[in-house]
Amino acid sequence: MAALSRRRFAAGLAATALPHGAAAQFVAERNKDGALAYASDEFAPLIDFRALVDHPVVIDAVDVLDHSDKTKFVRVRSKDGAQGVIIANKRLWHTYSLLDTLFRPVLLGKDARDIQRIFDLLFRVNYPRGYKYSSMPYFIIQGHIELAIMDMFGHMLGKSVAALAGEPKLGEVAVYMSRLSRDTSAEEEIDIAERYVVEAGAKAVKVKIGGRMRINADASPGRTEALVSGIRKRLGDDMVIYVDANGSYDAPTAIRVGRMLEDNGVAFYEEPCEWEDFEMTKQVADALEMPVAGGEQDTSLPKWRWMAEHGGVDILQPDIMYNGGFIRTMMVANIAKTFGRRIAPHYPRSGPETAPLMHFVASIDNFEGFMEYRADQNETDFDYEPIIKPVNGVIALPEGSGFGVQYDAKVLRTVEN
Repeated sequence: MAALSRRRFAAGLAATALPHGAAAQFVAERNKDGALAYASDEFAPLIDFRALVDHPVVIDAVDVLDHSDKTKFVRVRSKDGAQGVIIANKRLWHTYSLLDTLFRPVLLGKDARDIQRIFDLLFRVNYPRGYKYSSMPYFIIQGHIELAIMDMFGHMLGKSVAALAGEPKLGEVAVYMSRLSRDTSAEEEIDIAERYVVEAGAKAVKVKIGGRMRINADASPGRTEALVSGIRKRLGDDMVIYVDANGSYDAPTAIRVGRMLEDNGVAFYEEPCEWEDFEMTKQVADALEMPVAGGEQDTSLPKWRWMAEHGGVDILQPDIMYNGGFIRTMMVANIAKTFGRRIAPHYPRSGPETAPLMHFVASIDNFEGFMEYRADQNETDFDYEPIIKPVNGVIALPEGSGFGVQYDAKVLRTVEN
């Protein structure tokens, strides 16, 4: 039941770490004298769509499809009629003005095979220069568009998205049941978590601790310790337990809480301190034997490199939507691998929304443990196939082209925004 040792965790990865120059698309890498310099292959595509498709794929439309108050889709179509579709993240509701004003004018009429370079030029060089807007709201728009384009290329080629990135490394993905609630008592939360774990046959679970960005306050007095110790007692020594603090603590408090977590065999400690304060988080990571995880809000490739190189966290947690898409998150995985670190992507979704994440974790070889799966939200207000839900703790990678999800045609109607 002892927590996974941080030093043993790092030592076990050292043999798989690549030389510093091996990760494509580094923002910078260290020369032998220690100076940071741009990599020689800075603009080499991570997935060479021109090698996969021998003709231009001209982007004709980027649409937000309004299915209901609950559900929207993003669809990309080519002039030849190919299309890719992705279920929209709820944060698109508040950010898609950026799609209209920044992304769509740049993308229409462009060859989708050059999407990685198009995004890079929009961010660095071309007006209105995306770096002026750089943060999650910007990259979540890029993430929606890029994932829809990946789905489109998969359908065009009759391949899964995971196969576009190379030979898939997994045929099925083990999941942990992710709970998002802090408004329950410890006893209520233990009962709820147990129910979902048993229903899914899962071998791992994640619960919320602390008070979420409340500066050392618990969600309710004594809840965190009662929850962690109680869930260990209820679910037994073999259950893998993760916790997410959502930036609840300063470093001294996070370390004290971390000792309690280690005593209860917690496998990783997510976002103990405010996400922007990476020095504070590093202090926690350095003090504890248990691995510290984080990064769900992060979008900066140089910061990802810093965290991986300097041990700001032990496990990197990019979100494929928030971080700008599949390819950009593969860059983070490569950065992590170069420094002997692993990836446990943030993505508290369920059902068909998890398909992109499954294809992503099947495409990397430094995936950590279990994939996040939201425990309490498996129903949709639209028809799709195949049904995606965990059985005996695992979900099979959807078969078929693109992300492997087929939506009922009537839900994919265009509504002007």
